[in-house]
Amino acid sequence: GRRRIDGRRDHCFEAPFAMRFSSDRSSPSPVSAPDDDAPARHGDVETLRRLTREAFGEITAIRDRVRSVERSLATERASRASERVRVDTRAGRCWGVGHAGAAAATRPGLDCATTVEAPFPGGDSMTARFSTTTTAAVDDSPYERVAEVSGPALALALQPQLLAPTVTLEKLMYRKRVGRDGWIRLAPVGGEGQDAAATLNPFSPGRGVALTKLAAVGSPTLAECRGTALCASYDFADALLGVSGGIFSGEEPFEDGGYEPRRLAQVTARPGTRAAMSLAVAEGPRRGARGVSTGAAGLFAVGERTLLSAWASTAKLFGPYADPSGDKDAGGWGLAATAPPKDASRSSAGTARDAVRGWGWGVVVGKEPGELAPTQFEAFARIGDERGSGINERTLCPGIVLTRDADDGRWDVAAACRVEIKFS
Repeated sequence: GRRRIDGRRDHCFEAPFAMRFSSDRSSPSPVSAPDDDAPARHGDVETLRRLTREAFGEITAIRDRVRSVERSLATERASRASERVRVDTRAGRCWGVGHAGAAAATRPGLDCATTVEAPFPGGDSMTARFSTTTTAAVDDSPYERVAEVSGPALALALQPQLLAPTVTLEKLMYRKRVGRDGWIRLAPVGGEGQDAAATLNPFSPGRGVALTKLAAVGSPTLAECRGTALCASYDFADALLGVSGGIFSGEEPFEDGGYEPRRLAQVTARPGTRAAMSLAVAEGPRRGARGVSTGAAGLFAVGERTLLSAWASTAKLFGPYADPSGDKDAGGWGLAATAPPKDASRSSAGTARDAVRGWGWGVVVGKEPGELAPTQFEAFARIGDERGSGINERTLCPGIVLTRDADDGRWDVAAACRVEIKFS
């Protein structure tokens, strides 16, 4: 008989016996028996498919809305990131050992500049630059100011004066976008020629590293434009042709008490993405006299990394304080070639030989304005980082500087090394 517990069958004991009994008679087991619920499940699947087809339009619309929200959120995050205040700091120092004439051409002492740029909606921005230096700032070529000095006295006069570090507001500028390709810049403090026109100089401060002031300054026509400034520029035909200009407060007052602004105009052509050329004309006070300066510059890309740059300028002085015999010495010129460091870690082997191949280099030859300005030549290696994409960089530039004296043609040689760190 079957065991009962509280009047119910004990299925715990009944099931094993039933399964064994079925197995003994070779009858179908419960596992292999037909599923009585299969039609119900099939009906549920058909119902789910029908509901999916009916709701396909709504599901697609919701999916598109979610993607649109995600894109809008990503755009909003990117715009907020681009509207943050950017702070760039550049610190560098150069050491020169050798003949006094060549060592004086380097930029000894510590110089540090911090640039703060605050963007505004629409592409506008406010820029402030603070600088610290232990070397007396020289905006003009010193060779025109000591023309009456020669020999050892000239070398002594050209030696930079080391000063105690001071922090000054070097630049304050507001930039306003006009249309798609136009800009207006107002600089109450520290306006520069590069605010009005492209310098086409790969060694400009913040863009490249060089040993001497010759390479860092570039074309004198633009470098002599400074002070309180109002500048404007506009590009045509997708930047194929650009026009720019500016009005600057000029230099120190004339001896008669007059004070005239300096005016600059430049036309820049960019035939393609690997070449650019410019022609600039500046008129106004220069070295305490009135004058007109004309300058031409070009920048060309060669190969994967190499940049070639050239500039030349001339000036015509006039007025009661002008020296007619100094016109031929009022201009300057320069030729430069450079290649930035290449990340050696991208090579397959990563050996010391690959690291040396990853070094950059630079060569500069030219002459600053001035009757007694020597012809200069410098060559250096650029050892540093490329992987920072211009955000955080460390650069070491060991090299040599040669100067040819304008009086006796003597060549002076100095070994120099510049260390520069830039971080954001």
